[in-house]
Amino acid sequence: LASISPSAPEPACICACVAMAACFRFCLPASRHDSPSPQRRCRSMRSCPSLGCDERGETVARPSGQEQEGRVRMRSIAHATGVSGGGAPELGVLVGPLVALLAAALCLRPQPHALNEGHAWECAAAWCAPLVLAAAALFVFSKLISAVAGTKDGTASSPEIIFDRSAMRGEFVAPLEAGALRPEQLDLLNEIREVVRGKTWRQLRRNANACHWLQPPGSGTDGGAEEVVSFSERDLVRVVRSIEAGGTNGMRSVDYGAVMLEQAYAYRHDHGMDRRQMLLDLTPDDIRKCRQVHPKAACGLAGPHGYPIMWDLVSTLRVPVLEDLFGNLDRGLQKLLWYDLYIMESYERFKMQLSKNRGQLLLKGVQVFDFSAFRPEVLHPAIIRVVLQIIARSGQLWAESVWRVYLVSVPRYFMPFWSVIKRAAHPVTVAKVHMFSDRDSFMSHLKTDLGILPEEVPSECGGKGPSLQQIPIVPGGGGGFDTCSLEF
Repeated sequence: LASISPSAPEPACICACVAMAACFRFCLPASRHDSPSPQRRCRSMRSCPSLGCDERGETVARPSGQEQEGRVRMRSIAHATGVSGGGAPELGVLVGPLVALLAAALCLRPQPHALNEGHAWECAAAWCAPLVLAAAALFVFSKLISAVAGTKDGTASSPEIIFDRSAMRGEFVAPLEAGALRPEQLDLLNEIREVVRGKTWRQLRRNANACHWLQPPGSGTDGGAEEVVSFSERDLVRVVRSIEAGGTNGMRSVDYGAVMLEQAYAYRHDHGMDRRQMLLDLTPDDIRKCRQVHPKAACGLAGPHGYPIMWDLVSTLRVPVLEDLFGNLDRGLQKLLWYDLYIMESYERFKMQLSKNRGQLLLKGVQVFDFSAFRPEVLHPAIIRVVLQIIARSGQLWAESVWRVYLVSVPRYFMPFWSVIKRAAHPVTVAKVHMFSDRDSFMSHLKTDLGILPEEVPSECGGKGPSLQQIPIVPGGGGGFDTCSLEF
């Protein structure tokens, strides 16, 4: 802080730091919810035939097949944390960030002589700029974590996995989503299927406000508007699991699931994503330019479930580079939105291939966001708007598709913000997010916990593998539109 504002006396800087530390320590008390008793935990999970309870009352997976081989132990995140989910955050969670930002401004305040010299506008900027920047960073950071992790206010149902790597003998443990649905989940799936049965492409409900449409809703139905839509079992299961994990925003479960399913199918159809050869507003040259400014590709399979890993260098986005590559900022951002659709659809098709090869349902994946190239200019309002649109759209089209989220090379001054966010965030979200401020600890975690070697990690992310711009966007595809020929 002293380096930012050399004119501020050192005691003021020290006092500001102490005030921030005290705020985060005392304004944010730990949850006072009592952890449920073992008997209560047992009763709450008896309805699931694939789960049992150990002698301590904790929920564990009954070993069978590959699950026995991997020694998977499952436990409810909500029960483990003692938080039932969906409650209002404590007062300290709301007041804490504001107090901390004001404390930081103490050492940045203009000196009296500056006001006397007539530098009022510069003084105002010195007060406001750091506060606005910190507030924007906090907002985007919280949106990124909560939306990418794919949870909303509702019942926490996604399990945490604790596994013994010594028991993994070259085979992946069955994915979490591959387990059998409970009777009530099957009933909901059948009800949703009946609601959407017989609907044509024209009849699908489209909500342009739910996710950002790149072309007018319904424009992709020319020539096949009256064709009956065939909804896959895979997508029905995805919607049912998403409802259980994220709630229904006050709607009836069957209505919410039907709307969610129709919206996803309509969006993909109108944007040409459901064809064997995707029809997107992109050229191979556009993809090359987008990969240059925003490298992103899938590489490697994470243990114990063999989930594919998507590496994302979102911190490399720069307004001048976009303007230079595409002629103007608006065109560059529009291409980035199409580019993300292309990558995520290719990623989804790759997971479908893995499902077919293994004979097991696989919906989830691992996402790694590397912030080593972070600069304040990444927080440009236009870039923030596009990132939030991508996050909201992904939650609509590919719900319940994230197993873990890794935030790597996060600037250390974001760590206090994360301490604030995780106290207010849903416990399932907190369990999914893993944050590392340095690459060495992240690389060690990859090797010991996920079985990923340095040779499998892209060079931009600190590994010994090839560059993200050199490898295919998904395994089996190239850097251009040949990825779209993946079996679908």
